[in-house]
Amino acid sequence: MSIFRKILAIFIPVSLFLGTLFFLFKAQEKIETKKAPVIRMDYKILRRGDDSKYSHNPQYMAFMPKTLVQATKFWDEEVVYKVTYDLDELGLRNVPGSGLGSSHVIHAGCSFTYGEGLPIEESFPAIYQGSHPEADVTNFSQGGGGLHMMLRFRDFISFNEFSQHKKGMFLYHFMSDHLNRWFADASYLQWAPKDRPFYVVENGVPVFKGEVQNQKSYQDFQNAKELGIEKTFIKINGLIQRKNSWSDKELTEFTQGLLYLKKLYLKDFPEGQFAVVLHPMVDLDENHKERFMKILAANGIPVKDAHKDFISYLNAKKIDPPSMNIKHDGHPAGPANFWFSEWLSDNFKTVN
Repeated sequence: MSIFRKILAIFIPVSLFLGTLFFLFKAQEKIETKKAPVIRMDYKILRRGDDSKYSHNPQYMAFMPKTLVQATKFWDEEVVYKVTYDLDELGLRNVPGSGLGSSHVIHAGCSFTYGEGLPIEESFPAIYQGSHPEADVTNFSQGGGGLHMMLRFRDFISFNEFSQHKKGMFLYHFMSDHLNRWFADASYLQWAPKDRPFYVVENGVPVFKGEVQNQKSYQDFQNAKELGIEKTFIKINGLIQRKNSWSDKELTEFTQGLLYLKKLYLKDFPEGQFAVVLHPMVDLDENHKERFMKILAANGIPVKDAHKDFISYLNAKKIDPPSMNIKHDGHPAGPANFWFSEWLSDNFKTVN
């Protein structure tokens, strides 16, 4: 009996503590939800792309090939942007003027490369194309993209489909959130489509492990969401796992994924050049940037830091950084992309 009482003496206080903690978490979530603006997206298909030979492979794309999509973002009742995305037969955003050059430039990235929220002429791949008619520019990106989506794309389609020209370059525009997506971090899972691909590096090679919805981290987040404590789950997960800190082991694993992407690109374009660019708005502190760049260089991947030069430019011109983003959104606005296109021209020479 004394043992039973001892167990109760421990169990009851612990249960009360955990119950109170759960109640406080839920209460805090309700307060944050009430304060937060209502953000929503509305997509309208203006043209259905059902005539592409790639339409049967939707796993690697956000929208079907040859589709014309109107995207509208709302901040409460305010329209943040209303733009149209015109996609080619590969499901990628069309770049006006591409197809007339004698070499190729592949700008690979995520929504920051895609030009989310912007008309095509304000996306930096299109701006770059206008300055470099000698090259065929491909905007190899999509919202929520990154290394995982690029590898999945290549599972279906050769990069040879981008251009008939053997000479050129592949520029991977890195954002720190690409790491969250690669490792299926909780901050990514709160918005990630359930059918996004998930890879694990085994013996130095990325191996496709199915859709992210089949991963334990995704299922844990869904359980937290059902309990109404998803924001708390994300905060706690961040504190326990990394607190926005990436180890050399994780950065090396991501680099191995990039090495494999480079290998695939050079297989399709043996005369091509591959490099990584730290996007002007990359969210990495100096310690992470220095370690990541060293790991990339040690593995034979050229890397250049646009972020450092962008900050210097903003300071010299006394420009408020948020003014370079779309209001109520966070993606780069046109002026930021014009600066980046010029920086790319200064730092990477097209191959003729």
